[in-house]
Amino acid sequence: MGIEDDDIERLRSTVSIVEIVQQYVALKRTGRNWVGLCPFHAEKSGSFNVTEERGRYKCFGCDKGG
Repeated sequence: MGIEDDDIERLRSTVSIVEIVQQYVALKRTGRNWVGLCPFHAEKSGSFNVTEERGRYKCFGCDKGG
């Protein structure tokens, strides 16, 4: 028995991914996305993107996402 898809969708619709990620990463709004330094690897320029509309994050430096 796992987590129901309906429960996951309900959670995604009520919780802001940007608010959650901002607890760990300083984000700055650039257009539709939020950008910051990746928490998964050391970098000097922001390649970590968070998209509120999709509820997703992606680092274009180390290719981690979710």
